[in-house]
Amino acid sequence: MSVGIEKPGLLADERGFSLAEMLAVVALIGIVAGIGVYTADTGGWRASAAASELARRLEQARSRAAFEQHDEVISFDITAQSYTVHDDDNSDGNVDTGIGEETKTFELSASASGLVYGYPAGTKGLDGNNISAAVTFSGSPPAVTFDPLGTAQTGTIYLVPSSDLADGESGNMRAITVNQATGRVRRWRYDDTKTPGPWRLER
Repeated sequence: MSVGIEKPGLLADERGFSLAEMLAVVALIGIVAGIGVYTADTGGWRASAAASELARRLEQARSRAAFEQHDEVISFDITAQSYTVHDDDNSDGNVDTGIGEETKTFELSASASGLVYGYPAGTKGLDGNNISAAVTFSGSPPAVTFDPLGTAQTGTIYLVPSSDLADGESGNMRAITVNQATGRVRRWRYDDTKTPGPWRLER
């Protein structure tokens, strides 16, 4: 007759966590943290989304002007919070439907609700001076024209969540610039914690 050695079992309060339990806890912590960050920065997220969408359409207009060898005009309706893209096939500045020219209008906040052209009073612009116009391109309405060389007028577009505008807050502001010599489009984020500031490039 053989005698076995019985190993003592672990008590319920001596057991550790299984790998599955630990992964579940880590996942829950990540989800809760993500929700917290999202909730805290919805204004910044919305501003970045709208700025990114508008910058993308400006870049498309620049590329199309060079590829198709005619002007592309984007005009900004400050009151309606929208912008219109005009394929100016004969580069005369007019919308000539008889030759098939088209315009498309987009809401500024289509990609993120609550964004408007604007700035709280006293906000410093990219040039270091107080902002005096939400869109600095010339014309009525203000507009930027990309020519067949890909160049355009220099100008800046300032965007802000409407709730921040009402509260006089600048922290979630975004800006888009167009360089005259190159037609290059760049996005900027307002950040008064940086030196020099308050604007820095947004990637």
